[in-house]
Amino acid sequence: MIASLHSLRVFGFKCFKDELHLEGLGCESGFCSIIGPNGCGKSVIGECIAFALGGNRRMLRAKNGVALVNKERLCNLAATSSAETNVDAEVELGIAALDAESGSDKSIHIRRALLCGGTRSKTFIRRPSEEGEGAAWIPVSQAELHRTLLAYGINTQAIDRYVVTQQRQALAVADPVALVHHLELLLGSAHLADAIAAKEAELGAIIVRVKRLEDEAEILRDRRQALAPQVDMWQRFQAGQVHLVQRKSAYLQTSCSLLESEILQLGNEVQDAEVRTSQLQEDLEANKDELQSLQKEEAAAHRSLGSMKDLLAAGLGEVRRCNLEVTKLQAQAASCQAAEKEHKQASTQLAKHLKAAAAASTAAESGLAAASARQQELQAQQVCWLGSGFINALLVWRVCWIIRHNEGSLAVSQKA
Repeated sequence: MIASLHSLRVFGFKCFKDELHLEGLGCESGFCSIIGPNGCGKSVIGECIAFALGGNRRMLRAKNGVALVNKERLCNLAATSSAETNVDAEVELGIAALDAESGSDKSIHIRRALLCGGTRSKTFIRRPSEEGEGAAWIPVSQAELHRTLLAYGINTQAIDRYVVTQQRQALAVADPVALVHHLELLLGSAHLADAIAAKEAELGAIIVRVKRLEDEAEILRDRRQALAPQVDMWQRFQAGQVHLVQRKSAYLQTSCSLLESEILQLGNEVQDAEVRTSQLQEDLEANKDELQSLQKEEAAAHRSLGSMKDLLAAGLGEVRRCNLEVTKLQAQAASCQAAEKEHKQASTQLAKHLKAAAAASTAAESGLAAASARQQELQAQQVCWLGSGFINALLVWRVCWIIRHNEGSLAVSQKA
């Protein structure tokens, strides 16, 4: 970017009480020379430029900021009540700049003002986009101004950027070589020779470095070609791994869905099992109550069985007694049969009576057969009926009665 001083506006600064406005400074050559008699304010012009670019009092031949304000103007401002708010002195620079690449205008305006009787100062800038009617000035600090002007190739912190000379310094540059050096100081190019040498050395180092980097790049290209099969294999492996991970993810998602459904099913089964468990517990309680009632009934049945056993034992004793009586009666019947044989001869004489006796005997045998049938029936019922002893006794009594009846009939027959 090529920058040059284009315009200068100043008022109230040192000898300039009224406003001074200069246009077209160094537009073509980039170098401006101010010529005039002694005391006309040539050095003050340089001090104005130095002040606008952030120069301090040592550069401006002043003890303080008050010394920079025009004396007459300072006295007039002190007489007014608004002296603290008015601008005491002001310098504005217009710097023209042209972008070497795009060719666009990058000009900038710098304004620095003294306030409060020269005790305070403020710096403002206005960029190209802000030019025109009603364009606003932006307040900046000296550090911000320094960073802004660096883009224009202006280093405000370099002492050789602005040099204010007097007659004594002018005598020192009478020699042409010294004048050239002095002009280089004025133009800010005195340090460029060393900078050019340093840049050339830096450029040589850069060329060597570029050569080394090119060799390294060639080695890397060869290595890249050598590693291309392995990289391709690794890429295929990575793609396989990605596919495997995707399949694993899909499988895990499916498994997760199945597990969730199984968990839901198991939860339903657990609920059903809890319901069945509660029902089984209720059934168990009912079965316990039923078991207790059955145990009570079993105890009552055991007691009834004991009493039945006692009755059965008593009946069996009665049956044995009846059997003994039957045996005695059978013995008596046998003796009667023997007596009957002995009296057969006598019975022939009493045929009629015997026939009657035979008829009676037949009737007795019929009764005995009926009694025997009745005895068998009663014996069949003996298992169910514990009072069978009474029936046997009755049967024995019946048999005894028949036998006695027969004996009575025989005795009557014999008597007859």
